Amino acid sequence: MKNSELEALEFVREEDVKFVRLAFCDVLGRLKNVALAARELPSAFERGFAFDPRGIAGFEGDDSRLLLRPDPATLAVLPWRPDRGRVVRMFCDIARVDGSPFEGDSRGVLKRAIADADAAGYRFRFGTRLEFYLFQLDEKGEPTRIPCDVGGYMDDYPDDKAENVRREICLNLESMGFPQESSRHGSGPGQNRIDFGFVDASTVAEQVGSFRAATRTIAGRNGYYADFSPTPLPERPGNAMGIAMAVVPKDGSQEERVSRRALNGLLAKAPEISLLLNPVVASFERARIEPRARAVEERLDADGRRVLEFCAPDAIANPYLVFASLIRAATLGLENGAIVSEPSEIWQTPRSFEDAARLAEASDFVGSFVPRAFLRAIVSSAKESRDGLV
Repeated sequence: MKNSELEALEFVREEDVKFVRLAFCDVLGRLKNVALAARELPSAFERGFAFDPRGIAGFEGDDSRLLLRPDPATLAVLPWRPDRGRVVRMFCDIARVDGSPFEGDSRGVLKRAIADADAAGYRFRFGTRLEFYLFQLDEKGEPTRIPCDVGGYMDDYPDDKAENVRREICLNLESMGFPQESSRHGSGPGQNRIDFGFVDASTVAEQVGSFRAATRTIAGRNGYYADFSPTPLPERPGNAMGIAMAVVPKDGSQEERVSRRALNGLLAKAPEISLLLNPVVASFERARIEPRARAVEERLDADGRRVLEFCAPDAIANPYLVFASLIRAATLGLENGAIVSEPSEIWQTPRSFEDAARLAEASDFVGSFVPRAFLRAIVSSAKESRDGLV
């Protein structure tokens, strides 16, 4: 639903909407939101909604007040809420009180990457596949580490007991404007996978954020906990954010040459951007036990597009930073012919979280588009987390 402000206001008025959730991500990719009474939406469009950012990861030490500016093009009904007195959600840009963009807005980081790539003559499209585990809840409603089933890859009932939950997730996302291509049981016990078709770069991060929010909500309604962390179970398959990336040159350049140069850029910068794709300690355990986490494939998809496929990013990573990093690295390869020091089809993941943090903090490339406060927040969160998960 691509709305203007006027169309969004008309929808809210005509469809009995009572609450509007203004959503954004912290630097760790966790969805934050505030619920407005629908009558306050015109004011939010006109002046923004003021909030105190202190206590939000990556925002600490900055302004005591910031503004949420809802994007009407992202309006979606939350289908798991009541039909009467409906609830809608909009993703927001973040601004300072003087109206200037807030540098710590990860959505803004992605928008700038898209704009710079477009100015260089390239557009990007992404297909994603997201993995997650479903765990049983204990008698107090707290998550356990007991999977919902014992199924394996593409198993059917009764080994796959999550089929109905996946169907409900897919139907809800479809109604929100995020159609899926397929869903299936994953390789691990209680693991699931949902595949999305190609969308433009400005939509893909919100697709991922909406998917994770819907999955956690619907899993909870069915008595399960949805876990997107890299290695929920020791020595079992981890949760990846699988990505297929297509580069669309505006000048009609040969697709094969463009794809190869984009791949060179990605591989050249993979170690430096790893902290943004793999933001917790357990990320590097997934890379150790899963060869696919280091694999890159160049292929033609069903529509004849040349795409790059890889699953180095974790399913929990901040999607805005993931896709901004990929666009920046690929654009570097496209513009400068970035050369990989050791030509390879392997995604070079650092050996540890500490190595990834060191490489990111020392990287002029990462520093050119990501605020240093982001890197500090990621490192601080990992150090404070007892098991390396968020």
